[in-house]
This record gives sequence, structure tokens and C-alpha cells, in this order.
Amino acid sequence: MAQSGVYAFKATDLTGVPQKGEITGASKQEVTDALKARGLTVQDVTEKKTGLQMEITLIKRVKAAELTVMTRQLSTMVSSGMTLLRAFYVLEDQVENKLLKETISKVREDVEAGLLLSDALARHPKIFNPLYVAMIRAGESGGVLEESMMRIADQLEKDDSLRRQVKAAMM
Repeated sequence: MAQSGVYAFKATDLTGVPQKGEITGASKQEVTDALKARGLTVQDVTEKKTGLQMEITLIKRVKAAELTVMTRQLSTMVSSGMTLLRAFYVLEDQVENKLLKETISKVREDVEAGLLLSDALARHPKIFNPLYVAMIRAGESGGVLEESMMRIADQLEKDDSLRRQVKAAMM
């Protein structure tokens, strides 16, 4: 007898509205069939890792330079007219740091669920510091999110540059 697992799915209903969630089933095919029986068009089904399947990483961190590049990319995409959700999907594909990729995915899911971007970012204080979140919140409330993102990216680049200068001076 096959052991049932939990599967995350993305699908669309008959009206084209995106649906996502989790479903329990014995196999990927069984889950896909169950979703089709509900009248959904399945886009993606992935097994969620649990217990012993989970990968153990001793040190997970996001480097300042990685956050700077991600913020600049997000800023550029949003200011070019791309929707915030589409920009997050693109970033998920481009970012190589596993922790940052997972965080971007969680932020995107929170935004899709209706949270403000600033509130979604605030749920990850180890990656997005209070100033980062506050500047996003100010941009949202003032209707100038693109400019706020550009300022954050500029500031992170300046901080990065200063950090490199200090390290070079210490050498």
C-alpha cells in the first residue's frame, strides 16, 4: 500500500481564476486526477517535503550583495510596468540563494493572499530589516512604491560599497 503524502498544487478553475493549496494523496497522478475531477485545470503539483525528506543546511543566510541585486531587479521590473506578482515570479526563477528564493516565494504567496507588500516583508525580519520594510510601507501609503524601491536599491548599493571600502581599508 502506497503511503499518502501532502502535495502543493497550482491550478485554474473554469473561469480562469488561479487556485492553489495543499491536498493529500497517494501519488502525484492521483492528486492530479482528483483536482481534474473538481473541474480544475492543473498547472503544477509538487510533493511537500516532510520529516526525514527535508534537506538539512547548517548555515542559511542571505548576503547583503544578494539582497541588493534582488532589490535592484525588483525595482527595475516594477518601474518598467511589470506587476508586483509577475516580478516576484521572475525573481523566484532568477535568484540562486535557496533561503532568498524561499523567502521571495513566501512573500509572493502572502501578497497573492491579499497582504500588503510591507506586511509580507515584515514577516521575514532576518532578511528585510525594519528600515527596508518602513521604506516599502511609506512607498505604498504615498503611492510611490517604484521610487521607494529605487531608493532602497540605491541605499543598499551605497551600503555595499561602503562595506567593501572598509574591508579594503582594514586589509
